Amino acid sequence: MFLIDSISLNTKVPSEIEDYFYFGFDINIDSKTDNNFDPHLVDYPSALISYNEIERDFAYDLYYTKSYIDEIEQ
Repeated sequence: MFLIDSISLNTKVPSEIEDYFYFGFDINIDSKTDNNFDPHLVDYPSALISYNEIERDFAYDLYYTKSYIDEIEQ
């Protein structure tokens, strides 16, 4: 049996942008039998991705992802 996981991808971009974007990412398949499995974390996406106006591209919310990983490693 494997974990059900989600990511949150906000596709909203400023109206003046008409480009197409590519955003690649890797996923892992983890077993529910892992010792670090916390069923409460399934309620939250493992990553938040949105358009970053400074980078002018889509990017991970690094603070959110770090806090999610820190929660798993406890």
